[in-house]
Amino acid sequence: MVDFLSLIMFKKYEYGEEFFYNIIKKLVVDETVLFRYEIKREKNLKNILGLNLEELSEPRF
Repeated sequence: MVDFLSLIMFKKYEYGEEFFYNIIKKLVVDETVLFRYEIKREKNLKNILGLNLEELSEPRF
C-alpha cells in the first residue's frame, strides 16, 4: 500500500514542482481552517453551556 505522501512525491516528478507545492499548500490551509473551526466550535459550545474558559481550568472539589 502506498502512503499519501509517497504518492504526492511520485506525482511531483510526473507533473512538476508547482503541482506538488499547490497540494501541500492546500493541505496546510485545510488543516489550519479545520483547527480554527474546532477551537471556535469548542468555545461556542462552552459559551452556550454558560461555562467560562477560566472556570474549566480550575479544579473543582
